Amino acid sequence: MLNGDEELDAILSMMGGAGDGSSTKPKYQDGSDSHSRPKQKKTKKKKKKRKREKTCSSKPSKKARHVRPDDVSYADTRLKVSCFDWPAVNSQRLLLLGKGLAHSCGEYSSNLDGQYGSTMCTGCGKSGALHELWRYSEEEKVNPLSVVSVASILVAARNVRCLVGEYYPAYPGSAASLSGQQGKTSARDVLPPLMASRSPRETLFGSIDGQLGRVLGQVRKMQAAVSSASLMRHRESSDFCVRSTPAMSHEDVEMLRANTAKLVEEVQEYKASAAVSGEGSRSGLILVERRLAVMAACDGVYYRCYYSVLTSRIPDRLGALVATLVPHPPTYFSCPNLAWDVEHAGLDSFRLYLGKCNKFGKSFAAPLDNPTRQMILSSWGLRDRLGGVGNISNDQSSSNNPLLALWQSRFIETIRHLWVTRYSELQSHQALSSRSRSDEKRQMVRSHGSELDRHEAEALKPAMAEWRDSTRDYPANLMAYATPTPDALQAVLESLVSSQLGASRGDRLTSLVEAGAGTGYWAALLQKSLEKNEGLSVVPYDIVPPSGNEVSSQSQGNEYHGEVPCFTPVRQSAQLEATTDANSACLLLCYPPPESEMAHDALASYLSRGGRTIIHIGEWQGLTGSASFESLLKQSCLVHRVVCLPCWGTDAAYLTVWNARVADSQKGCDASSSPAAGYCSVQGCNCPALRRSLHARMLQYCSQECFEKHSVQRQSTLALHMVHSTGSGLQFDDKRHFMDISCSKKQGLPVRKKRKKKKHRKS
Repeated sequence: MLNGDEELDAILSMMGGAGDGSSTKPKYQDGSDSHSRPKQKKTKKKKKKRKREKTCSSKPSKKARHVRPDDVSYADTRLKVSCFDWPAVNSQRLLLLGKGLAHSCGEYSSNLDGQYGSTMCTGCGKSGALHELWRYSEEEKVNPLSVVSVASILVAARNVRCLVGEYYPAYPGSAASLSGQQGKTSARDVLPPLMASRSPRETLFGSIDGQLGRVLGQVRKMQAAVSSASLMRHRESSDFCVRSTPAMSHEDVEMLRANTAKLVEEVQEYKASAAVSGEGSRSGLILVERRLAVMAACDGVYYRCYYSVLTSRIPDRLGALVATLVPHPPTYFSCPNLAWDVEHAGLDSFRLYLGKCNKFGKSFAAPLDNPTRQMILSSWGLRDRLGGVGNISNDQSSSNNPLLALWQSRFIETIRHLWVTRYSELQSHQALSSRSRSDEKRQMVRSHGSELDRHEAEALKPAMAEWRDSTRDYPANLMAYATPTPDALQAVLESLVSSQLGASRGDRLTSLVEAGAGTGYWAALLQKSLEKNEGLSVVPYDIVPPSGNEVSSQSQGNEYHGEVPCFTPVRQSAQLEATTDANSACLLLCYPPPESEMAHDALASYLSRGGRTIIHIGEWQGLTGSASFESLLKQSCLVHRVVCLPCWGTDAAYLTVWNARVADSQKGCDASSSPAAGYCSVQGCNCPALRRSLHARMLQYCSQECFEKHSVQRQSTLALHMVHSTGSGLQFDDKRHFMDISCSKKQGLPVRKKRKKKKHRKS
């Protein structure tokens, strides 16, 4: 950890950063700074000055979806801004691409201004992700704790991320990338990320040090500023300014300091691994792990900066402006070349994964069966992404559902770094085919660990677990624990609308009540889906709604979501009984926490008052709900519909629609034999599952016979979790591969993992 100024000074000196956190402007090779350097266009001499003034802004895009800066809060822009467009307000971009990060290019240039960032640089032919991101500013006299200063840290951390993820160190005899000398690669080689650019070690390390020094220098300035009353006094002022008003508290800065210390540590490990890479296949695997660790640490810095700004008191008039400086996560990870090369390297990696490639690329195809392939492309919306960002319109599912777009982008990025590099293939073979001392040690830790550890999917390696948690935990805290899909939203909509048809007035559902709504993300999307259906409403409530909304202004922060502003007003739980008629309402439970009887109590109360339709979102016998809740639900209701939700790798999430049993003859009937309700994964088998896969929790079986029948489907599901299996590695009775869930009904279920909370800050 960075405990004192002396240690920080030493690291800054080593990184080449200015100890006083001086100018964050990137320098070009000729010594000029990017804020004053004009774009390389031919202009008349008399208009040269005018051209210089215009280089900070961009031309209006005919296709871009721009946000009006007035009366749109920063929180509201989360659902209003297309996450595939480069952040802009009034046609002006404040985050721009500059020179090559670790290759010779004077400045990123594009002939298609409306697709800024998504096209290859016309100067060097490389993607925008290999070019330096910088923040435009007409002046540098800003409060070190302001939004503008936070943006400076964000862009420098992004540059470190791209230097590690978009380049690879050159060394004699290094494996060729897929975009290069394809015929010279070996089946046992660990490959660089697809379309990554080779760079000399000294050049690459020097660039990383320079960008990391900028992060450290700015953090030090923040530390000095938090002790100054003059800089902090306007934090709660209504006269908010993105340059002068603090957006970071003392607690925020200390947490950011910890994130930065983690980044420094991971960068040093990466450089040490890169220095010996190429000396055997093992070193290649380690380099992949170190690369993932640095990228995850960079994301930790980004999310810390983002949360601090999101929970600041930013007036509505500045919301759209702030969104151009500190993009929301779906934009940061989905907009082409903002955080990584999602448009070219990402989609090409996804095509290799699907087998949509030439003969050579077929060796990288995942063993996906047709149902899994259709689920990924259709139900989870990735077919739209294959056409590129330019073909994604604002009325398509992923554009109106930022969490789904974020999941898609992180899933594709995971494929690029784990599957297409052959890391998953090599590590899967080792992890699934032999028992090593490390396997035994890990199993011992699991046996003595918490119930949570037993009920969360096990990654092949700790590096994969850290990467998976980084991609999963932050969105869960900031948005929702389950990712809505068009099919899931349609299932909820049809459950409500169908009750309006052919039913007496007393039997019609008029509202959907969501218990434990958290940030209200699902409720907000459902409200939008129901806009055309008069007489139907969505009422979200939570025992402690997150801070930042008018209804719960006195809240000290939600346990899982901190002070994240809600996506729609969320009521406190005490208001439910006074405003809701259970007989005409549908109950929605999305990822109910198993550490309490909330789900059971809500269901019992709802059923006792005549409730008839329940929608449950979560994992059966796993990370959500409780044994008593599941028992009551099965005894009282029959499952009517099941929708599989996108897989983040840690759990198996389903949306299930349940209807109350209405006749005595139904009391002896069992619910549908779906894995979503605890049954065997083999289609047609109606036996309860007895063992569940540790690596892919969607896989659970009642017997060895069903396990053997499911070989093809199992390989496909494992591939979703980046586990490469030929079907011979896993053993049904091996406790390293499958866990016993036959006794879970009696023992009760684990507590949901308290994810990396966004560090609750008191109002």
